[in-house]
Amino acid sequence: YSFKFEQKEACMPYYPRGYCGVDKIGRPVYIERSGMIDPAKIWETVDADTLWRSYYQSYEVLQKLHFMACSKVSGKQINHTLSILDMTGFSVTMMNKRVYSLVQHASKIS
Repeated sequence: YSFKFEQKEACMPYYPRGYCGVDKIGRPVYIERSGMIDPAKIWETVDADTLWRSYYQSYEVLQKLHFMACSKVSGKQINHTLSILDMTGFSVTMMNKRVYSLVQHASKIS
């Protein structure tokens, strides 16, 4: 948890995502509004290394906090999420060379 994603609030309008409650069987619900992603604005706000570190941190928080809390409340082991991807407004043209380069960047920092 030592990483501090200082640009989080600035990024959220251009990449809206997050956890919102639980489903009927107690899994955390993750919602990502992919159609609202604005890659150009994200790159103005944050660099690739920081963005990937924020992904890693959010996964750690999911593993250490969300799953533990959901398991305790539901009385059974919870280790999966329900993901909702809202693709309204999404276009393949939103994916440019810089977006694809994130995959290559991830292999360098992991």
